[in-house]
Amino acid sequence: MSSTETRTRNVSYWEARFLTGRTTLQEAVLATKIKFPDWSQRVLPLVSSLAPDGSVFLNTIVSAHGMVFCQMILFEPGKHHAALDMAKGKDSLDLIEIAPKVEDKKAQAEFLESILYFGVKGNHVILLQSQALRSRDLENYLNRLLVNAEAVDARDDSLSFQRGVALATKEKIAQSVPSKIRIGTPLFSSRSKVEEGQGDTAAGKTRVKLAGGLMPWLNKLTGNSLDEVALDNSIDPESIRVYVELSYRRKSDEQAAKVMEDLTHSLRHLHEDDVSITLPKTGVIKGDKLYVSTPLSVQARNGNLVEADLYKRMSEWLMTLLKNKVVDG
Repeated sequence: MSSTETRTRNVSYWEARFLTGRTTLQEAVLATKIKFPDWSQRVLPLVSSLAPDGSVFLNTIVSAHGMVFCQMILFEPGKHHAALDMAKGKDSLDLIEIAPKVEDKKAQAEFLESILYFGVKGNHVILLQSQALRSRDLENYLNRLLVNAEAVDARDDSLSFQRGVALATKEKIAQSVPSKIRIGTPLFSSRSKVEEGQGDTAAGKTRVKLAGGLMPWLNKLTGNSLDEVALDNSIDPESIRVYVELSYRRKSDEQAAKVMEDLTHSLRHLHEDDVSITLPKTGVIKGDKLYVSTPLSVQARNGNLVEADLYKRMSEWLMTLLKNKVVDG
């Protein structure tokens, strides 16, 4: 028996930008559907270290509510999934390997690993990311797909996503050129006790292996000197945050504004909690106030989102943003 419930999902607003401006993302996606009517023509390798064997493709491409809505699907060819045998009275559970199956024995089946949803109206983009598929993955995939479909000319054009910033926030930034951009990340760790006489460390300390979203970048900057540190046992490494601060000594407000705009664009794929901008006359604007996003309550059936309801609510939110002039029309 199927069950229906409501799930909350966070969606965010983005702007699609093409170098030439000859087309909109909505037009380009529809042109791609015409050029590649078969889903298999839209399959490309996922360029990501999180799923190096993964492939992605636009599955459904649906026109509704004056927009185009798409599923971007991730799968790993030939991969089996593991299930738990929930037998009681055991000290551990057995893992059962499951192969994907469909009723048509001649058809090939693959497990779906993750779904990203997005809706487009012109160059306005409403994005529902998954843990495995992020804005960077969609931007990378669409750039290759649109070129393959001849919807974009690679010789002089390319697509990039710009995080949506509320007009009121843009006005604050315009009135006071940002002086600093701060990137921060929590550091998660694994501990191992340091024995007496090991290197330059003393007893009562713990060797901590640091990890987090920015650690690969920070290790490049510091020559891996942050890869492992020794901390006093009384210090909780889970409380440590590391920040990178970008500042610009400007010769003019116009020049500084351009530099900060470029830096902010380069950091667009970072999680909003990890970014803040310092304005001399206003103070600090954190990522959750800087970018436009909202939670949506969406119908779900057996844990899976009802796409018709999701698309309706994404459309309604975009119309509200435009009507209230939260973003540029």
